Amino acid sequence: MPALVQSLLLALGALGVATVLGLGSALVWSACPPGIARLGRLLAGITLVQPPFLAANAWLDLTGDLRSLGNTPSGAAWGLGLTILVLGLTLWPIPALAAHAAWSRMPVGWLEAEPRSAGLGLFRRHLWPAARPSLGPALGLVGILAITQFTLPVLFQVKVLPEVVWLSLNTRLDTWGAVTASLPMALVPILVWRWIGKGPVQWIPGTATGEAADRLRDRLRGTAFAMALPWALMAVGLGLGLPWGRLILEPRTWSELPGALAAGGSATANSLLGALLGAGGATAAGLLAVFLQGSRAPGPGLLWILFLVPGVVLSVGWIALLRLPGLGVLASSPLLFAMALGLRHLAPAWAAVAAAARTADPDLVHAAQLDGNRFHAFRTGLWPQIRGKVFATAGIVYLLALWDVESVLLVAPPGGETLAMRIFNLLHYGHATQVNALCVVLAVLGAVPWILGPPLLRWLTPKPLRSEEGGQR
Repeated sequence: MPALVQSLLLALGALGVATVLGLGSALVWSACPPGIARLGRLLAGITLVQPPFLAANAWLDLTGDLRSLGNTPSGAAWGLGLTILVLGLTLWPIPALAAHAAWSRMPVGWLEAEPRSAGLGLFRRHLWPAARPSLGPALGLVGILAITQFTLPVLFQVKVLPEVVWLSLNTRLDTWGAVTASLPMALVPILVWRWIGKGPVQWIPGTATGEAADRLRDRLRGTAFAMALPWALMAVGLGLGLPWGRLILEPRTWSELPGALAAGGSATANSLLGALLGAGGATAAGLLAVFLQGSRAPGPGLLWILFLVPGVVLSVGWIALLRLPGLGVLASSPLLFAMALGLRHLAPAWAAVAAAARTADPDLVHAAQLDGNRFHAFRTGLWPQIRGKVFATAGIVYLLALWDVESVLLVAPPGGETLAMRIFNLLHYGHATQVNALCVVLAVLGAVPWILGPPLLRWLTPKPLRSEEGGQR
């Protein structure tokens, strides 16, 4: 089957799985008390940012008999179906968060218009129209991320266009063939960029409580909740519980850990340095835009294309760029990891920081601007309001960069690799326990900013001003 056809089938299948699991999860969150809903959103966020090869390792171990069918038609069908399932289990949080945020803002008048509406009728007449404006761009994002996915299809031996680009450059040294295969992967994100970038998507639930929230919960308890609960449990259980459960409960994971630590020193350093500098640079670019224009800072615009196209497609551009005079020295520098990862994740970091600035209280910012000092206004008026959101943005971008394989796979300097690259290579040879041990190391690295960040934030935040009488002002 041609790679383009398999890419399209993969995107459509993953879109269907993610939509069903996401809407089911959002219905359950809306029917539960706020504390349980917050826990559900937290688990969804962890699922979305977990390394893809962690889920791949678990499912490769579970489906060894199916993979023994090899390149037969049955084996190809099983491989495609398995990739669709695992990718859907990875991307379901996107429609779930978008739908739940839309329903949390639904006015109570919509529910009072038809007081007897419940079950499927409630979903069809009220919930779907309320969520549709946000779900359109959210599902478009899911489709783009699925059609440009590289790691999972390659590990499950499904031939897709990003793999064709990789093989053209890595095995055949065919630059023109790689460029030709890259064109569809580059054009699709460009065509949908305006739709995704300017769609009315709200990812954070509204703060409305009381009558509207209580009425919605009352309507959803019953048939709708019973129908949605199995999908929500499947999303969390298979998408998050299964990979981490197999990682933690496998005894050889811990017996292989000392050897993985001893052999992965340079790869660990490359991963940590590249992810920290890449995430820090991407977040700093968003902060610079906010510093210059405040809450009116524009979004990343066309820079979204760098995030939406496959990393192997960007590598084609990096390879051409490094051939220019004076830039060849970067090819053997660890800074190449930071540059590749930072530019790849620049758009989401910038967009999140700009969105955080728009939530700040403008009166406090204007008061801090009275002395005319822009830096002082930013440091005392805006930064204390957005620091938590900026830190969360940097932490999430750091995790995405830490697990990223495709952005650096083709441009890694000789003898240099990241832990994610080592895991990707080991999975081709079935080293499941070694992969588990390396995933533990990556999980520890992933916790670094969340441990060091709070004290750093306290140090960067100015202390309250004090009046001459000694009180705060």
